[in-house]
Amino acid sequence: MKNIVLLFLLSITQLLLGQQKGLPFIQNYTPQEYQGQRQNWAADQDENGVMYFANTKGLLIYNGEEWQLVRLPNKGHIRSLDAAGGRIYVGGNNELGFFEKKSGQFSYHSLANHLPDSLSNFGRVWTTLYHQGSIYFQTDTFVAKISEDGSESKTWSGWNTRIWKLLLLNNTFYLNIPKIGLLQLNEQGEFVETTISSKFRGVATEFLFELDEFFLFEKDEALAHFKNEQVLPFENEASSILE
Repeated sequence: MKNIVLLFLLSITQLLLGQQKGLPFIQNYTPQEYQGQRQNWAADQDENGVMYFANTKGLLIYNGEEWQLVRLPNKGHIRSLDAAGGRIYVGGNNELGFFEKKSGQFSYHSLANHLPDSLSNFGRVWTTLYHQGSIYFQTDTFVAKISEDGSESKTWSGWNTRIWKLLLLNNTFYLNIPKIGLLQLNEQGEFVETTISSKFRGVATEFLFELDEFFLFEKDEALAHFKNEQVLPFENEASSILE
């Protein structure tokens, strides 16, 4: 899906800058070169330009010249990440925490101990987001918020159906649960259904962002937009490629 988003953004860029000719320089790297598996689930870049990739084998790091692979203590995969404040927050399989570089070496610090015992066997962490001094982790069954210094934590659960994606738009968190719809984290710190919740029922939304006067999101392996209380296909010159 992230490749689809990249293609879309490149397409929009070309449309907006149509007067410029040519293609951007693209460098491809094989799994043999970057020392990891074929599947990369997420990517981010820190303030120094270093790239990080959530790989099936672990955390891939690329500084523009060399690749490095660092692994979780349980040697498991990494499904999500977010680089912020000198740390790389990651979510794997029954593991969540952060990598930190000291004296030239990356060390791992688990935050799983902040979860209640009833949620200890949580499986995969599909979303990791740093926002305003806290880290949010989303699994199939719950969302956890842990403060940067580890002094506070909170979890949301109990929907008895699979959570698909935790989304952040305009400093507001949304939670896509296909059997329920779209939930919003309110000022009281609770996830509640939005006025447009039913429009997202049955939809597995990988991303959500604002474009002009409507929301753009994924629907049924294609792009759709929400405008004037309607969900409509997002039609453009790249639609057939994106689908």
